Amino acid sequence: MNGLDAYPIKKLEYEQMESIGKSLFNGALGKMKAKEYAKFKIALFSAVLFPFIFCSQARVYGFTVYYLYKLANFSGGIPYGFGTQLALDQNTGEVYVLDPSRGGVNIFNTHGMETYKFGDDTNLGTITSLAVDKKGNMFILSYVGGYYSLDFCNYRGELEHTIKLSGLPWSSAQFKPNKVILVGGRLYLVDMVDLYVAQIDKNGACLKTWDLNKICGWDKMKGFAPGSVSAFGFAIDREGNMYFTVPTSFRAYKVTPDGKVYGFGHGGDGPGAFGVVSGIAVDDKGYIYVADRLRCVILIFRKNLQFLREFGNRSYAAGGLIVPTDLVVARDGTLYVSEGGNSGVDVFRMGYD
Repeated sequence: MNGLDAYPIKKLEYEQMESIGKSLFNGALGKMKAKEYAKFKIALFSAVLFPFIFCSQARVYGFTVYYLYKLANFSGGIPYGFGTQLALDQNTGEVYVLDPSRGGVNIFNTHGMETYKFGDDTNLGTITSLAVDKKGNMFILSYVGGYYSLDFCNYRGELEHTIKLSGLPWSSAQFKPNKVILVGGRLYLVDMVDLYVAQIDKNGACLKTWDLNKICGWDKMKGFAPGSVSAFGFAIDREGNMYFTVPTSFRAYKVTPDGKVYGFGHGGDGPGAFGVVSGIAVDDKGYIYVADRLRCVILIFRKNLQFLREFGNRSYAAGGLIVPTDLVVARDGTLYVSEGGNSGVDVFRMGYD
């Protein structure tokens, strides 16, 4: 765990420019008179430094991405694999890792070390998603015997009570949520296969629903059937805007609470393009992060949905990514990325300039 100096992009740029500057300077020094030395040094310094400052800030203006470490226990990095889901306690900064292959939930502190685990005894069923409130209590979504259950648990993962849903416009056969999100005191259940979203209160009463297939107009497509358009990643910001990725359309989408739809991204293999989109997250500054499983990069978009930059590459080395899948971002700009290939969960820091 080397902290913020482990992967400083700007430092690498500076060393490259410094090397170029020294080369030019040494080649010209022998041809100069002593009295011309000072003028040449000032001119050379300006010629090298000004492009460096301008280009580096233009290329990553507003952002510097640092690689920090991999989530670990006292035995080293934990090799989580495909299907690993992430959740955050935004108040403490703790990150929760749900790995279906291992069962249960592992909790890590802000230094990336495991501090607690629960649920591996399957008493709560197969946990698929969870959300944490301000007191550290959890809303846990799980499947037991083929049926989903929404449970309210204390900070130790001990069951307090099961929440019974009421007032939903869909039957249990239609609505099968696989993600729970708590933001701004609002609780959401998301069926990412059939693209239904329900906002409920903490007692389970339905407050509002969205049928995203109808809102986006996909239900009018020829040959449409429930489940033919599905999301892989899903996030909600503090204003209630919903963000989700649809791999089959090579796009990501923003849907406002009142049903306005905005699509962004496009298919391709170059910078800013989508290969196979996966997880999506939004930070408190409005930046949007999208994982691409095929290209093995994280793409960053501005609040206005314009592409800003991307980082990562297909590598097992520090800062590399192997099939990035799920994303969560903390208030301080710490970004957690789960990966396939037993690569675990890598942690990055967004340095807001």
